[in-house]
Amino acid sequence: FAVATRIPNRWNLYDMQGNVGEWCWDEYDEDYYSVSPEVDPTGAVDGLGRILRGGSFYDHAGDVRCGTRLNFGESFRWSEYGFRIVKPLDL
Repeated sequence: FAVATRIPNRWNLYDMQGNVGEWCWDEYDEDYYSVSPEVDPTGAVDGLGRILRGGSFYDHAGDVRCGTRLNFGESFRWSEYGFRIVKPLDL
């Protein structure tokens, strides 16, 4: 489908669910959310591997949500995981 044809999320990002699970910048720390800010936490800087979020075309419906966090080492490769380059629409 065409990019940005659906409703953006609250950060004005489009098309964030499905397709591929996305590598995130932050490290996985199982206890991070017990000590993080409640609004817009930035993620742990140290942990047990990078976080993958969002699920993919291959995952079960319950895993295709931004709240699902998986963690893998940085050398992990799989066809349904990738990353997203973000460019503001006003540039």
